[in-house]
Amino acid sequence: MRAAKAPVGRGSLPLVAGLLALGLVALGALAVHDALAVSGAVDRDPVTTGVLDALDGLAHDAPVVLGAGIAAAVLGLLLLPVALGRRPRTSVDLDAATGVHLRTGDLERVVAGAVEGTDSVTDVSVRATRRKVAVHVTSLAPRAQRDEVVRRTRERVDPVLAALASPPRTSVTVRHEELR
Repeated sequence: MRAAKAPVGRGSLPLVAGLLALGLVALGALAVHDALAVSGAVDRDPVTTGVLDALDGLAHDAPVVLGAGIAAAVLGLLLLPVALGRRPRTSVDLDAATGVHLRTGDLERVVAGAVEGTDSVTDVSVRATRRKVAVHVTSLAPRAQRDEVVRRTRERVDPVLAALASPPRTSVTVRHEELR
């Protein structure tokens, strides 16, 4: 069985596509308005007539044409990396021959589930990226036992992260609650 490809995020391309789509919708609305104006269904002058009258007689070597051409070329060059750029990876690879992947949000839930049963831990919060997992625990243990809480937490987190192809760095922070 061939390994599956790693899932990737959307990147910037949908934003550019959305802006271009809005521009095309605006041009379509303008065309419908002008068609209705020409047919007499709307009591207004077509908008494109005024634009075409302003451009009538404009020479091909006019500074306005040169400026518009340069602006279009620069805009195209700026959009080229967006269109051809790599999309961000959104998952971590499990150590498996079949290409199993785990999203970072799911990794957060798995790590939090592994830590929840730790002695004296009352609350767990996990933030994970592809390179780092930050575990924040709230503990009822006295401050003097902070190192013990960190050790027990790492004992539960490390086997989970060992299942990944390249385990991320781990940091554990402890917040102590006082019993009243």
